[in-house]
Amino acid sequence: MQTQNESQSYKAKILLVDDEQDVLDLYSDILLQAGYYVDTARNGEECLRLCEKTRYDLILLDLMMPVMDGIECLKKLRADEAKYGHPLIVVLTNVTMAINIKEAFDSGADGYLVKIAVSDHRLVDEVDGFLKGFKKKDSEPKTGGTEVAPSRTS
Repeated sequence: MQTQNESQSYKAKILLVDDEQDVLDLYSDILLQAGYYVDTARNGEECLRLCEKTRYDLILLDLMMPVMDGIECLKKLRADEAKYGHPLIVVLTNVTMAINIKEAFDSGADGYLVKIAVSDHRLVDEVDGFLKGFKKKDSEPKTGGTEVAPSRTS
């Protein structure tokens, strides 16, 4: 679990949750260079502990992790917003099956990105887009980096 000094000025606070250290290192470096505050967690339990202490603007959440997977973590975050806040949650994973994407959105995800389809510069563009879009109170889920995400109809 990594945290950084909050005394600097950042564009937004991001929590990056993934069990692969190389992914955490790569994406956190990219986002830090783009002006974001970034904390990291290696599983859903660490994510929940950090969210109790810090209010994040955005959580980038992997699905396949040990201890607590992304879907269980997502459901817990959305079930107790008084405890964890109401961050924008974007799933960032290599899982591309439609059933998994639907489950993520049904569990409260605001967006879905596929890691292998998101280059370094595109990650920053996608994060910028999600944050700007949701500051405007958009109600539709955002997708990027893949064309497989279903649209919500209500």
